[in-house]
Amino acid sequence: MNILGGQYCRLLNFYELPSKINSRFLEQFGDFILHMKKIDPVVAKNKLNFKRKMHFSLTLENLRNIESEKAFTQSEELLEKVMTGTDAIFLLEGWLLVKGETKSILDQKAREFKQTAKILDMELLTEVRGLAYFFNNTTPGVRPTFQRSHLTPVSFITGLMPLPSEFVMDEGFILHTPTHREVKFSLFHPHSTNFNLLITGATGQGKSMVANKVLKEELETDSKIVVIDLGNSFKRTVAYYEGANFSEKFNPLSYKDPSYLKAFILSVVGDEYFTKQDEGKLFELLKTNENKNYQTFDQFLKLLESEFRGISYFFSEVKYYFTTDVPELKDLIYCDLSLYPECIKAPLIIYLIEHFKHLEGKKIFIFDEVWGLLQNNADYIAHCFRTFRKHFASAIAISQNLEDLLRRLRQRSL
Repeated sequence: MNILGGQYCRLLNFYELPSKINSRFLEQFGDFILHMKKIDPVVAKNKLNFKRKMHFSLTLENLRNIESEKAFTQSEELLEKVMTGTDAIFLLEGWLLVKGETKSILDQKAREFKQTAKILDMELLTEVRGLAYFFNNTTPGVRPTFQRSHLTPVSFITGLMPLPSEFVMDEGFILHTPTHREVKFSLFHPHSTNFNLLITGATGQGKSMVANKVLKEELETDSKIVVIDLGNSFKRTVAYYEGANFSEKFNPLSYKDPSYLKAFILSVVGDEYFTKQDEGKLFELLKTNENKNYQTFDQFLKLLESEFRGISYFFSEVKYYFTTDVPELKDLIYCDLSLYPECIKAPLIIYLIEHFKHLEGKKIFIFDEVWGLLQNNADYIAHCFRTFRKHFASAIAISQNLEDLLRRLRQRSL
């Protein structure tokens, strides 16, 4: 331990390095010191060959030495890369510089760093007897002695370098990376091939927080937004911005487009009820009566009964969620899907998508936990993702279970 600038300091040496690292690996630890020196290829070849032979002799023991077998394989692969010129070898040594205002704070930080290092298959050594020597060795301008060096490929070293080049877009609102750097994000960036967005991650990793941030920023730039919520993730934000709530009843006959009404009916009845010929007949019936004004949904069912006897029974339960009121086209529309029974969710989603199409200007459709909605609505939702861009619209899918999302999309494509 040392005292520098009024703070307690400690050097933790990189005593054992992990076999693999992610980019900018060391930034999670704070301040660090690195010494690097490239080795002549011939010298590197000899050192690696010696190391390879040493580990090979250990693999011949009666009891298998798994670590030596792994080290032997790594040395073989690295030696081959050096001999073919696809990699280079450096001497590398490094330390974490841990600081604390008190000794107890310093000790706590050091313990936390060591625990994190163990999880990452790395061992940190507290410099004690050689502290004065190595502290002097880490001073800028002093030639390093590489007394604690490791043979390291350049492909490994690149992951240690602090390259502050995080970049998403050249314009938009500000977000912060895990390393606290600012990046810009614009949902409707002019260079985007489409405006759709997938937000995924485990519970508690901030999916809803990111989506609410996008919602807030886009509302302030006059975007229109429809939100399908499954866990009250957006309820407070929508209430703050005085959005319209579709979590009670809706009017499916607000729009008379034959394609929409056909999809709405199929979402209730199911694909099994209609043959392809029946679907064509249904579309022709809706097209012929497109301009007809229905006072109630029961009147609409009478039209369907004229061609498809008994079809009205499919709507016996769901029609209690219908109203004749004309919806208000607010900038922010919210639907808590958890308040509806399973039988009404599919037609409600189709209705909301049609409602969304009638909004003007930039518009965004947010699907919370979209993988759960794909079971009965994959075709319609996939169609939205494909066609929204030409209407200056974005579909934002939020999904915790990415594997289920991909599996269901693959199933629908077969």
